[in-house]
Amino acid sequence: YTNKGFSSYTGLLVTLQKNLTHGLQFDVNYTWAHSIDNVSLIANGQAFGGYGFVCDAVHPRECRGNSDFDTAHYLTSDFTYQLPFGRGRSFASTVPLFLDEVIGGWSVRGIPSWHSGQSWSPLSNAFVAGFANDAPATFNGDTYAVRRKIHKDSSGTLQVFADPIAAANAFSGPVGLKIGSRNILRGPQYFNVDAGLAKNFDLVRSK
Repeated sequence: YTNKGFSSYTGLLVTLQKNLTHGLQFDVNYTWAHSIDNVSLIANGQAFGGYGFVCDAVHPRECRGNSDFDTAHYLTSDFTYQLPFGRGRSFASTVPLFLDEVIGGWSVRGIPSWHSGQSWSPLSNAFVAGFANDAPATFNGDTYAVRRKIHKDSSGTLQVFADPIAAANAFSGPVGLKIGSRNILRGPQYFNVDAGLAKNFDLVRSK
C-alpha cells in the first residue's frame, strides 16, 4: 500500500426536462467527463495479475493517463408518450365506450441510453517495473491504423480494429525503461433502449 496514487475528474452535466403536455413528457441528461489517474483501483483494494498496481512506483507520473473507467460522453433519457386516440384525446374522442376500451388509454414509454467507449491500454508483454506489471506499448501515432471496427475475421475471431495487423504494427515494446502511455485506446460505443407499452383502464367511468 502506498500513497502514490492520484486522480482528477472534470465533468459537465446538462439536463433537459419537459413536463407532461400534449401527452408527452421526457428527461434527457448528457454528461461530458474526463477522469485521469495513475491507477484506477481503490487504495485499500487488493492488486493482482498486473491490475491495480501503479505501473512504475519509482516514477508514478509515467502511469498518468485516462482512468480505466473513463467514459467521455454519456447520454441517458426517459420518455412517456400517451397515444392520441380515444376519449379525451385528439383523435376519436367521441367513440363509444366499448371502442374506447380497445383504442384508448395506450402509452409508449422508454429509457434510451448511450455512451462512448471506455479507455483501455495496449499491453506490450514487457514487465519493466515488476513481474506483475505488463507495461503499456508505445504508440507510433498512426491513428488510421487503430481505427475501430468490431467484426469477425475468417476464423470467427472477434476483432476490435478494422485492420488488426496494421493496429499491431502501430505499437512497439518499451525502449529501456521508457514505457508507452496508459489507456490511450477506446472500446466500442454502447446503446440500449428499455421500452414498454402500457394501457390504462378506468375502474369507474362517468357517463
